[in-house]
Amino acid sequence: MTKPDGGALATPEAAGDDSSRSAARPAAREAGIAGRIRGSGPSGWLLLGLAAGSAVMLFLAELATLSYRTIGIGACSDRVSSGECTTTGGDAHSYALWLLALMVLVLAVGAAVGRSRPAALGVLVAGIAVLVIALLLDLPDLDDTRGIETRYNQVAAHTGAAFPFELVGGVLAVAAGLLALTRRPGPEREPEPQAATAAERAAARAERRRES
Repeated sequence: MTKPDGGALATPEAAGDDSSRSAARPAAREAGIAGRIRGSGPSGWLLLGLAAGSAVMLFLAELATLSYRTIGIGACSDRVSSGECTTTGGDAHSYALWLLALMVLVLAVGAAVGRSRPAALGVLVAGIAVLVIALLLDLPDLDDTRGIETRYNQVAAHTGAAFPFELVGGVLAVAAGLLALTRRPGPEREPEPQAATAAERAAARAERRRES
């Protein structure tokens, strides 16, 4: 009888090799992203930490109270509507700080991992925008009594927690942007090579046997 062709026996192995390599590609890409983050170095980690801290502060600022009013020693909400008594950060600027927080996070990743100067500049601009909102838009309104003083005596306005959250978030974003802009350019550390697949190891052993 005629022996089967040896080349036909190699077909399943080749197919298995292709499938194993294709299955390993997503894992390699994932490891590549993690490797690039690790390769950004201490300055990159600090940059990402500053950006994350800024985003947390800006997120909380929109939920916290920006300013509130009191009437004498009694509660303001007992006499007028709660909308006149309390103003949250989201009420003051329609949750725009959440968009700036997302901008800071996304651009910080590009600045830290990819060492992108446009992304670094974007982080700095976002931080400046936060400080402009806090100091030029929110600060002048902190003592606004919303006209309650025309109806009641001893009306006072007070500053809530949202305002310091805004300031801290803006300063952290500016610090992250300045750090990103002043980082020395340099090649990123390459991620560690992936372990060879079983098919690749078998091919390497066969090559060594042919050479010997």
